[in-house]
Amino acid sequence: MAENCYKQGLGCISKEQASRSCLRALLLCYSNLAATHMSLGRMRDAIEDCRLAAEIDQNFLKVQLRAA
Repeated sequence: MAENCYKQGLGCISKEQASRSCLRALLLCYSNLAATHMSLGRMRDAIEDCRLAAEIDQNFLKVQLRAA
């Protein structure tokens, strides 16, 4: 259920058209989606989510830790 909610949130905002505050929301959705994928044992999906989050903010510590 969490996976669907995060994906729905990601679908609401385009990275190209997002304001600074919306980019923060996208970052958090990708980060939380990565955590959800990790808890489901889907590590490749989690790494991809971390990669997408890092494109928004490469200094976001949670994404770095999850990717590691």
